[in-house]
Amino acid sequence: MNIGISVVSVALCLISITFFLIGAIGYSTDYDTIRHIPWIVVSTDGTDQDLYYGLKSISTRFSGIKFYLSYGDDACTPDWCDDCEKDGDGAFALTFIALFFATVTLVVNFLSATIQGAIALNTVNIVALCSSLLAGIAAVIALGLFMGDCYNEVDDSADNIDLEWGNGAIVVMVGMLVMWIVTILQVCAMFITSCSRS
Repeated sequence: MNIGISVVSVALCLISITFFLIGAIGYSTDYDTIRHIPWIVVSTDGTDQDLYYGLKSISTRFSGIKFYLSYGDDACTPDWCDDCEKDGDGAFALTFIALFFATVTLVVNFLSATIQGAIALNTVNIVALCSSLLAGIAAVIALGLFMGDCYNEVDDSADNIDLEWGNGAIVVMVGMLVMWIVTILQVCAMFITSCSRS
């Protein structure tokens, strides 16, 4: 039974790792990258003048010309620029921490499928549980940091705009939810291991 849980956990960790990587790409300053993986989107009803907020910059197109503005540039004068710059740096770092712990969970579960003996499995399950839990926590904090603080600052700065969650934030949220499922699977694996020992 533990081998089945380990195989499922490996597959789910691969999904989370992919989603965390995609979310981290939102730290780019390239217009096309930010347009496809924004964390926040301000939609202008189907025109090509939408605003795309990444973790590091804002991108838009006006009259066919592509523009981007880094939060740290002197030209970024709204009050939220400093907050979004700090929040973007923090969210990027936390997304990579979540990516690291998801990778640890993947490796541990892969090894768990090959290790024999209840004592070894119990130790492996504890490591996998802790690393999957840390990955989920890091992703929650990353989302809360950028999509809480920066999002609210931008939203409060203008009453006539509607902000939406972008692809970058959504894939990190899905990766986080998948890591919580892996955490539950690790608890189940520990329970099964302890039952089989007794």
